Amino acid sequence: MSHQVIYSPNIHLFAYHFQNSKNPKQLYEKCDELLDKLKISDFNLKQRINLDKELDRFRVDLIKEEEIKNDNVSPPFEGKLLLDEQQIKIEGFAYPLRIDDSYALALNLRCPEEGQNCQKNVSFLKQFNPDNCLLPEFIAGSLGQTLLITAWLPEKQRELYSEPWQLPDDQQKLSEIALIELANECLNALIPDCQKQPKLHRQGQLFGSPIFEYGILSKNTVYQHILLWLFCTHEADKKFANCYQDFIDLFCYRNQIIQSYTHSREIFPMLEANYKNIEQEIDKLENLTKRYNLTEEDLNQLEVQIKNLVQTASKYARYLQQLEQKRHIIAVHTRNYVEKLRVIKSIIEHEYSSWLGNDISFLEEFSRKKCRRFQEQIQADLAYFAPGSGLIDQAIASIRVLVEIEQLRINRQR
Repeated sequence: MSHQVIYSPNIHLFAYHFQNSKNPKQLYEKCDELLDKLKISDFNLKQRINLDKELDRFRVDLIKEEEIKNDNVSPPFEGKLLLDEQQIKIEGFAYPLRIDDSYALALNLRCPEEGQNCQKNVSFLKQFNPDNCLLPEFIAGSLGQTLLITAWLPEKQRELYSEPWQLPDDQQKLSEIALIELANECLNALIPDCQKQPKLHRQGQLFGSPIFEYGILSKNTVYQHILLWLFCTHEADKKFANCYQDFIDLFCYRNQIIQSYTHSREIFPMLEANYKNIEQEIDKLENLTKRYNLTEEDLNQLEVQIKNLVQTASKYARYLQQLEQKRHIIAVHTRNYVEKLRVIKSIIEHEYSSWLGNDISFLEEFSRKKCRRFQEQIQADLAYFAPGSGLIDQAIASIRVLVEIEQLRINRQR
């Protein structure tokens, strides 16, 4: 067991599901199942929501009007976990909402102690994730999820990490290593199975406190996006609370971008296979048409192959259209992501004066680098495959002319 401690750990699950999916209540049913695993029964979120609530609004909470108490659209819950034969209180809330064409769930789990004084051993985090119920395989939102873990650093380390530039270079390096070790221990505690742990992708600062991002896009594994944010200033905690609603939207746009790009990578091999099939079919047709005089049987075979080519062309065009659609979705949500960052920056700059604490470059890097690379990759794919459609059209047109000419010749010889 780890001997490292953190203070006031919070789990924030932000999960998203496409509105027109087979089971629109997926997130909210899984929320109930998750809470059941935490021994919090009878919450019944799926019974408290109205998916058709105010359909004309872009963003709306889904709690039924009769379920809203004291204007709170995030129903609270509480329960107890058994740890070392002791009952540990936990509490939190679930916030179901619709954002445009997506359903969203913001779920919070925490200890009820106030402020940054709730000390917990890092190993405590595993209590929040029985049977890996916080992971994408269990939640199964069609648009993905972001799992954010926040915790306060031990008091002796807060001042040290809040102003790392004041330390000598060698101490800065040691501090950085210690932070990475703490972050990795938190992840190991939350997800004990190393096969299910995402790899550390990058680290930085957000609102003046260190943050670590886990999860690397790969064809071989289900993508997980986990953020571990270690507060060392009150400002970071307050800013996150003030911008909580905006973070829900921000992660929604981010996950839609990731999902669209992931789907585009699934379309690529299908386009590639169709392109090769088109080339093979055209080669067959060209070999057949090289004969000096075509027979009736040859012409019939050409007609059949032309029909096959037309069907292939139709499928090929659909794949191209789907790829273009993914590029468009990424472009739209990149703009949404950038606009939401502007809103967050405006909020924190209006309320706080600290330059370092207002730095959101950690969040900006996704739109500045990843989104651009995604769009450039899909644009390159489209440029590579688009000529295939023209190749098919030209081949079909040429062969049809040849068939007509040969058919006339055969008719005259009769």
